Amino acid sequence: MTIQQLQVLRLLYKLTERSEKIFFYDENDQSFVLFEYDGKITCSKLSHQILGLLENLQSKGYVEKLPDRYFSIDDKLLRLTYKGLHPMHFSLESFVAFLIKSVAVPVIVAFITSLLVSALPK
Repeated sequence: MTIQQLQVLRLLYKLTERSEKIFFYDENDQSFVLFEYDGKITCSKLSHQILGLLENLQSKGYVEKLPDRYFSIDDKLLRLTYKGLHPMHFSLESFVAFLIKSVAVPVIVAFITSLLVSALPK
């Protein structure tokens, strides 16, 4: 995850109060706005790349686009997913999986290999 993606997630945490509240991005105002609640947070610093960041977060499963049939609004309604609300949990899981693959498995293979080599008759 890039720094810009983390910045967007932090803005969305503040806006939604770490909940699954529905929001949309207002391109004219360069801000995220809560749908059906009073809340708005500007993100003019990232405005030139925000749409790409949102699409990337959506493709990675951090943000979910809601189906248009439920709402009669032209804006793309979004909400944070469970993965988006708890990204560090998933980062920790992937780090542990990386350690197992890159450290534990080679150590076990080396141990088994040394046992086999030492057990061979000379």
